[in-house]
Amino acid sequence: MATGTGPLTWYHDGSPSGIADLCGNVWEWSGGIRTVYGELQVLANNNGADAANSQGASSSEWKAINADDGSLITPDGSGTTANSVKMDWVSSHLRYAKTITTKEDTSRDTAFKSIDCDGSIGESAKLLLQSLGMLPYSAEDLCATANHHCWFNNGASERAFYSGGYWGNSSCGLASFYGNNTRSDSWPGIGFRAAFVKLPTA
Repeated sequence: MATGTGPLTWYHDGSPSGIADLCGNVWEWSGGIRTVYGELQVLANNNGADAANSQGASSSEWKAINADDGSLITPDGSGTTANSVKMDWVSSHLRYAKTITTKEDTSRDTAFKSIDCDGSIGESAKLLLQSLGMLPYSAEDLCATANHHCWFNNGASERAFYSGGYWGNSSCGLASFYGNNTRSDSWPGIGFRAAFVKLPTA
């Protein structure tokens, strides 16, 4: 089926002017976000959407998130940046915290609606996590009834993310993300969202 030709239920707001096909065919690479030993890192200001900004493993564009106020800070390279937001595994779900109590190089599976923060994560940092689609505003947000799942690894040197899910997994959807594989990962269930930009002529 061609993109944008499905029923209105496939659009984000159920209308013909909504955004189509956000999930369900293949996982889509999410540029500008990764973890380093469980520390969440991003490129500022959606700079990951611009190829002029390096997303290489050693790029200086990567920034950790200050858990106190949501500002972006220079990471220390080992995932132990002071006051940064990190992905912990607590009571069988993802919890954002300044420190990781359970770290292991393994896949963790959590329902999106169960993701939360401990008391060390400030309101501005929570808002940034929510805007990144990494934290629900409430347990009822983003398809909570569908129990959309998320995967992550907080013990590996670097893990990249893709989102949305693919046709072969009914536990996926708009609220799903997968941060368990390396940036070199490649298989038929992964793709990307293409965008056409008309560049100015010289």
